[in-house]
Amino acid sequence: SGALITILFRESISSLQFIVTAQSGSFIEICKSLTWPMRLVLPTFGGILAGIILLCSNRFSPDTISNYMEAIVTNNGEIPIQRSLTRSLSSLITIVSGSSIGREGMMVHLSALAASLIGRCTPFSSKHLRLLAACGAAAGISSVYNAPIAGAFFITEIVFGRIFMENFGPVILASTVANITMRGL
Repeated sequence: SGALITILFRESISSLQFIVTAQSGSFIEICKSLTWPMRLVLPTFGGILAGIILLCSNRFSPDTISNYMEAIVTNNGEIPIQRSLTRSLSSLITIVSGSSIGREGMMVHLSALAASLIGRCTPFSSKHLRLLAACGAAAGISSVYNAPIAGAFFITEIVFGRIFMENFGPVILASTVANITMRGL
């Protein structure tokens, strides 16, 4: 799921950039062709719109955990759906409008969310749901950064505090499969 989420998010960015600027490709090249007023208006408008989305999200669910790592560790792998999707929409708008927040973090977050949702639809225990969400995050890191082993080590260390082979095996497997899938796609 990490590879597919990464591709969908990247394609969403490209499609929205084309809708907004009537151009596609490198955002630097797109900005070079824009007028000076548009170079100022586009990021400003995007930032305002993204901020409004986040404010509305905070108003409707103020106490929800918003960081996928925190949700995996403290919330037993249950990543909040509404908060994650509104943060993703806000990030998408921010990136499309030219601000430099980085697209990678949200792709990893969405991969962890997808794994968490799959786990919630099945009768997994909280221990296994946490492991599945960690596998999704590792798959996202592998897909985004092309670093399956480093992603597996990073997630295993952060989520579980130390590396246990019973946890590391599924995480490295998810990370490797995501990397192979991304290369294939």
